[in-house]
Amino acid sequence: MGIILGTLHLQEKNQQEAALFRELSFAKQRIQSRFANNLDALTTINLEVSASEDQVKLKQITREQAEELVANNHEIIRILWLNNHSQRPWVAPAETSKTDWISKTHNDQLVNASLASTIELSRATNRAAFSEFISLNLPNNDPIFTKRKIVFWQVVPNIVSGEIVDYLAALYTTQGILDIIPGELKSYYGFTRIADNEKVLAIPSDKRTESLAIRLVWISGF
Repeated sequence: MGIILGTLHLQEKNQQEAALFRELSFAKQRIQSRFANNLDALTTINLEVSASEDQVKLKQITREQAEELVANNHEIIRILWLNNHSQRPWVAPAETSKTDWISKTHNDQLVNASLASTIELSRATNRAAFSEFISLNLPNNDPIFTKRKIVFWQVVPNIVSGEIVDYLAALYTTQGILDIIPGELKSYYGFTRIADNEKVLAIPSDKRTESLAIRLVWISGF
């Protein structure tokens, strides 16, 4: 009887592991697909930048496209257009003294330093690049800031005739990335954000998760 029970338990464990693998693969595919779609959208905006000589119209069209991308993809909270002189023709959404929460919380130096190093990486490799994860110093009593504690950049160069003429930079939140995963999966499994150095960025707050937990690991340069 012990042998039969032991076999049944082993089969159940194998079935659970197989289900876990399938669902983890599904979650990973969802995230990879979103990154690919966002990269395509940023590349399209870059093409608009290259195609127009009317600077006024150019700023309007590309900014509207970037604002739409931010509005429809809540994992992205900011997109910058930067030229080779480090100037920013626009920021989407538009910054005001009330909405520039990065400066208001005194995180601008940290965020800008990360952006500069990611631009250098993109320039050196001639391709899109991701930054390291950035842990921001934000108030703990604001639910909006809770979702923005950990952010990272994606820089996409605009290459014309083999030369980089400018960049688009998208600022992501790690919480926004996890929100891409379907709710039914998150209600059943625990998802933990872990950096490539094995540092735990956040643990699931949902106490209903089963003992089977998925550790969702993504690396800078995903």
